[in-house]
Amino acid sequence: MAPELARTTEQAQPVYSRYWLHNKGPAPLGYLPVSIAVTPGLVESPEGPFEVEVVLASHLTDTAHEGVAEIRVPEGWTATPSARPFRLTPPADTSASP
Repeated sequence: MAPELARTTEQAQPVYSRYWLHNKGPAPLGYLPVSIAVTPGLVESPEGPFEVEVVLASHLTDTAHEGVAEIRVPEGWTATPSARPFRLTPPADTSASP
C-alpha cells in the first residue's frame, strides 16, 4: 500500500456544493464531477406550499451519469414529486471553434 501523500478528505465538514457561498476557500478536494444545488437553501415556518428548484450539473466529459434525485423533507411535510430520475450526458462537442 502506497503512503498517503496528502489529505484525501476535507478538513472542515460538511462540504457545500456551492462552496463559494459559504466562504470555504478554493474548490473542495475531489473536483465534484457531479454537483447538486437546491434553492431556497433554508425555509423557516412556511405558511403554505412553496416550490424548490433542484439543479444537477455534470462536469464529466467522457461518460453520462444517471440516478434518482430524491427530496427528503421533515416529518409532517410532503414533496410532490418526492423523487425524479435523471440522466446527465456529456456535451456533444467540447472542442473550441477557431
